[in-house]
Amino acid sequence: MSPMDRRDLLQTTAAALLATACGAPPPKKKTNLVFILTDDQAPATLGILENPEIQTPNCDRLAQEGALLKNSFCTTPVCSPSRMTLMTGQIPSQHGVHDWINEGNEGEGAVAYLAGQATLSETLQRHGYRCGLSGKWHMGASERPHGGFDFWFAMPRGGSRYQDPEMYWQGEKKVFPGYATDVITDKALEFIEESKDQPFFAFVSYNAPHTPYSGTPEKYLEMYRDCPFEAFPGEPLNEPVAHNLSKANVGNRESKIHYYAMLTAIDDNVGRIADKLDELGLAEETLVVFLSDHGFMLEHHGLWGKGNTSWPYNMYDESMRVPAFYRQPGSIAAGTTSDVHTSFYDFAPTMLDYLGLPGLVHAKPLPGRSYAAALRGETIDDWDDTVYGEYQYCRMIRETDWKLIRRTEGFPSELYDLTNDPGERENLYDDPAHAAEQQRLGEKMDAWFAALDCADPDSWKNAKQKELPSYRRVTKVDPG
Repeated sequence: MSPMDRRDLLQTTAAALLATACGAPPPKKKTNLVFILTDDQAPATLGILENPEIQTPNCDRLAQEGALLKNSFCTTPVCSPSRMTLMTGQIPSQHGVHDWINEGNEGEGAVAYLAGQATLSETLQRHGYRCGLSGKWHMGASERPHGGFDFWFAMPRGGSRYQDPEMYWQGEKKVFPGYATDVITDKALEFIEESKDQPFFAFVSYNAPHTPYSGTPEKYLEMYRDCPFEAFPGEPLNEPVAHNLSKANVGNRESKIHYYAMLTAIDDNVGRIADKLDELGLAEETLVVFLSDHGFMLEHHGLWGKGNTSWPYNMYDESMRVPAFYRQPGSIAAGTTSDVHTSFYDFAPTMLDYLGLPGLVHAKPLPGRSYAAALRGETIDDWDDTVYGEYQYCRMIRETDWKLIRRTEGFPSELYDLTNDPGERENLYDDPAHAAEQQRLGEKMDAWFAALDCADPDSWKNAKQKELPSYRRVTKVDPG
């Protein structure tokens, strides 16, 4: 324990003893954090987001009881770098993970990509929180606890079968009977029960609704056998750019059934977590956060998947935007909604600010801002609704009305007028009438990355330079 941590503990203990001696109630327990993260969830796949086809009553209720953020964006539209950004507050050019981690997850070549980097979980651990992971990790070295966690129930790699999954538990890889989403929740509830008398951080990380589209319990599939799937745009396959994931699933009714069914299974398990907090009397002491690690296209643009389901990689809004809600009864007013534009690099600063803890410190300046005030229904006067993203040879700036995607090495760049073309159908990049807008956005984007000490084009200009230690890029169906 560091001198600062020891001092905090002594001060807290002394305050509690003094309060007891004076007949006053002890200091309020720190707010717990339950972070529920799904994988590959499209932005409008909650009933509360005006999708009448999807059955998500538990998520809808929790979102109604808290704050629903309508413009939450990932920074990179693929799994591993998104998770790294959520944990570190850094963009890929800072934390070094630019794509999904294929090798380095387990075995002799395991690489702990978070090693040496300040993280949300380690900060919570240093301030008295017990940290538990249940589910997908996909940030390297899945076999053993790290990053401040001591409860460690981890998926070995980025994906898994859904029936009888293999998981690392107490240093061993074992088969756990049952449906993966239920199994992950079982362990999360075990952790919450064990930790109920101290502040805790439960990272509940589902691999659903990621592929494979098999192993989903029949009771969920049955709910959607007759679904018209009108929320799907039904666009034909975008042959010139589509990767194998799109080719296998665009127009595939069974894929749609499994996708929705897996989300309803997640919803049932979110309900189990909420019920456990109620049972233990912890609902008002616990912030519950729900996000997906990136968005997902469900036939939008004739594609099925995220950023790497096309060539060149895409940064469409459907890939970048995620469902997001935050719930703590008594602290976040029911029915709170916010249109503030946030990115994943804002997440860790916001969580630490909300919990009253010091921010992360890294060698390079951090891009993130806290939107904790928005969760309380307050207006943030100086908030800029511009968000930025990067994925290998792509960098993006997105304002409320305009989006610029710049690609290097001969890949085409894109410019969209989001006011008149919210579906991003007409690329205006080569239109002389919009040259001034393109230049303005490009200069603003360059200045932002330069302020983060990430201006060097060698840090992002091509795919080959993104190969991590013990990493081999695979260009067919993406398991990230």
